[in-house]
Amino acid sequence: SQMAGAVKEAFDGAKNLIKYGYPTMDRRLGGGTRGEITVLAARPGHCKTSFTIQLMLNWSKMGYKVICFSLEMPTGKLIHKMISNQAGIPGYKIRTGKMDDVEKERLTRAAEEFVVKFKDNLLIYDDVYTVREMETIVAKHKPDVVVVDFIQLVQMDSDMRTGLFKVMSHLKRVAKEYNLNVFALSQLSR
Repeated sequence: SQMAGAVKEAFDGAKNLIKYGYPTMDRRLGGGTRGEITVLAARPGHCKTSFTIQLMLNWSKMGYKVICFSLEMPTGKLIHKMISNQAGIPGYKIRTGKMDDVEKERLTRAAEEFVVKFKDNLLIYDDVYTVREMETIVAKHKPDVVVVDFIQLVQMDSDMRTGLFKVMSHLKRVAKEYNLNVFALSQLSR
């Protein structure tokens, strides 16, 4: 019956959670839920991508497979942010090329470690814009988390823009069908 299923789901709830890797957040929120969409919304320049990069690293370190569809930022820039974080070097130094020799060595080591640590469970695509293409990739790789940065740039079909409601409905179906959490970033108007 539906009631028995709901009770079983309540008992097994923790199995459906994907922790964030931040103890306070995990204690209060539990984590992202498989089969659902989590939306992080803020105005431009409020660190949505930077925060999400750390979440992706946390998830990968915990053994979750993560696919990121970066519609706003090229893969190279995302990786710069990730290895900057890993090396403890401020991002502006990488962007401006103003690293000293010690920092360059730390960055090189961080990049090498990054490849070893994350090559199998962190995939980034910056050239996929339709939900159908995303679903094909999800079906192939079977991730635990799909990150979409940012949701307003997603299209239903390659030749047309579609309303956000349709995109979110399709992503919700993908989350349920593939038992994963979709973590979508949304840009709010200024």
